[in-house]
Amino acid sequence: MFDTGTHYEMALFRERMRKAAVPVAWLRKATPQVFRGALANFDVALDAPDWSGGLTAVECLAAHVPVAILPGPHLRHRLAMGMARAAGVP
Repeated sequence: MFDTGTHYEMALFRERMRKAAVPVAWLRKATPQVFRGALANFDVALDAPDWSGGLTAVECLAAHVPVAILPGPHLRHRLAMGMARAAGVP
């Protein structure tokens, strides 16, 4: 998981993952090459809840990494969901 949110958002998300006993690897922002290399180690990718991953979600889908998506009320929240559906992912 890339550590790109605000301090409050990241602290809240980290705490929720800890309480749920979900093992999460936190990564800093990365170059496209580093990100693509890291995909080989992903079990699942989490789409950003406040702003859809867009290209990130496409890269994950192309690497056969499932993407957990929570679409919101705005178009920007639903980009990854639309791309996943277009790729035939339920």
